[in-house]
Amino acid sequence: MNSRVLIGRIGRKHGLGGEFYLTSFVPLPHELPAVFLEETPDSFGEDARKIEIDSLTSASGKWLIAFKDETDSLTGKYISAEKYELADGFYWQDELIGCEVSDPAGVKLGRLAEILEDASQVWVKIETASGETMDVPFLERFVKKVDTAAKKIIADFPESVVVRGE
Repeated sequence: MNSRVLIGRIGRKHGLGGEFYLTSFVPLPHELPAVFLEETPDSFGEDARKIEIDSLTSASGKWLIAFKDETDSLTGKYISAEKYELADGFYWQDELIGCEVSDPAGVKLGRLAEILEDASQVWVKIETASGETMDVPFLERFVKKVDTAAKKIIADFPESVVVRGE
């Protein structure tokens, strides 16, 4: 893996030291030596500056991060990193986009076209062969198997959770 991905957003300072709260977009490894500072997610990769991490800790479900030799105000900035191996059950968004989605019987539902951000859970947009779309929750109880290498997903979405589009 050699591409960078957005992994979080730096929040306000924590205490009087150099730590900041960090909102992570994906599970973070405890051993992450450096990240790239991004001004906005829209400017991802443009003029990013590599900064070394002094500490990265999780306490009470919140991440705290401190950087080496960093005196600038970092609140509100985004961080990216080189892709790393995610824990089982987690996937990079770009690896899911384009996957063929089928039900357990092998009936093709369509292609995963988009990942929709929602505060309560992850939803995905599936585009059918006819161009229609359906939004479904991407939950473990519905998603039976994900094979990003083969670009295939097997899922069983009950009709009660499907939101149909155009």
